[in-house]
Amino acid sequence: MFRLYNAAFARFPDSDGLKYWIEQYSSGRDTKRVVSKSFLGSSEFAARYGTNISHEVFVNNLYKNVLGRKVDASGLLYWSDQLFSGAETRYAVLLGFSKSSENKLFFTEVTWQGRAKNSKCQPQSNFRKFQ
Repeated sequence: MFRLYNAAFARFPDSDGLKYWIEQYSSGRDTKRVVSKSFLGSSEFAARYGTNISHEVFVNNLYKNVLGRKVDASGLLYWSDQLFSGAETRYAVLLGFSKSSENKLFFTEVTWQGRAKNSKCQPQSNFRKFQ
């Protein structure tokens, strides 16, 4: 849930929101896909990603906002085609980016999990913010 919040909103979840979504998920009322879809429908998400944007712009924004880098041509083509063909939905792609190994590695560094012993890394200093 933490990574999904970060992917959608570029922030850690507030305690009430986190408690609500964990409760929804743990009780079986909502799946992670439903949570992701709810995040996509929020005004906070629209403010970060834009409204009525093309699939290409959406994918570009995911790479920039979730992975902190520019999209490569093959990634843009792949994800745009997946969305355009209906093979994937935007909420499923957002969830996928939040669960990606690249995002997990970044998130591990931010939360100090797996941090080398004597590392001077400060977790908030590397926290990816939307530009």
